[in-house]
Amino acid sequence: MNRQSEAGERVRFTVGTPTFDRADTLPRVYDSLKQQTFRSFEWLVIDDGSTDATRDLVHSWVNEAPFPIRYFYQPNSGKHVCENRAARLAQGTFMAILDSDDWYLPTALETFATAWDSIEPSEREGFIGIVAHCADPDGSLIGDTFPSDVLDTTYTELRSKYRVTGDKAGCGRIDVVRQFPFPVFEGERRPIEGLVYRRIAREYRCRCVNQIVKIVEYQPDGLSASVRRLWMTSARTAKLYYLESLTERDLGAGPLLWNYANHFRFALHAGLGRQSWIDSPSKFSWVVTAPVGTVLYLRDRVRERWL
Repeated sequence: MNRQSEAGERVRFTVGTPTFDRADTLPRVYDSLKQQTFRSFEWLVIDDGSTDATRDLVHSWVNEAPFPIRYFYQPNSGKHVCENRAARLAQGTFMAILDSDDWYLPTALETFATAWDSIEPSEREGFIGIVAHCADPDGSLIGDTFPSDVLDTTYTELRSKYRVTGDKAGCGRIDVVRQFPFPVFEGERRPIEGLVYRRIAREYRCRCVNQIVKIVEYQPDGLSASVRRLWMTSARTAKLYYLESLTERDLGAGPLLWNYANHFRFALHAGLGRQSWIDSPSKFSWVVTAPVGTVLYLRDRVRERWL
């Protein structure tokens, strides 16, 4: 901890970085934070059991950095556990997650702050935070733009109503983030972020702005590299994701039945097939879709064996 954080000044942002053996890419993160035009922030590094030079590298920056840096080590537990811990430790008003292989553009935090300040003060209680765009290293936008330069919506509407795809970057009020921790199941080390985002969307909106704030470089061994395997290795979380979707309002018959099939599919991966029957709101829908869920499960097992 450096002198700035010891002074106890309240910062507006906590930039949280979960990391595991990324000593080669962390300097990029650090350099991008040094270039921020908005200065009221701290950097919170949660080391998820790294075996490389991560600890020494971060400690070498603590006394030279123009912003507070706090470093915490934990046994390897998964990114979701890191993010839960970062939320508990954050001293900022807002939390922004910056992965250890990505980096911010210089105006990223300024963009978040300006967009938040543009929300009418009387309406802010109903907002969690700000969402903006990511680009790849050559500057190309990842996914779709928002349908308007400023869009107030929820995560669920953003995907289902506006059909916006691609990774996005944002920040959220820390008091809200702490209310919605990632579920943690023994042996599962990868988060399914949509589960938490959808829970938040039931109560809070976000302000979306058509500005690029983050550069994303997908790593061969990163979480984004194998989405299918992510869901298979987080089967209990995936089962919970689909279980909660079974009670969503305004969900058409097709998507609803597909969610029933996937609920059973990941219950089988988790060894909880019987429990999926108990949990399902409609036993008829479970019976109708269980064969499809079984086929999806068997396909997963075949692909896992041969790929």
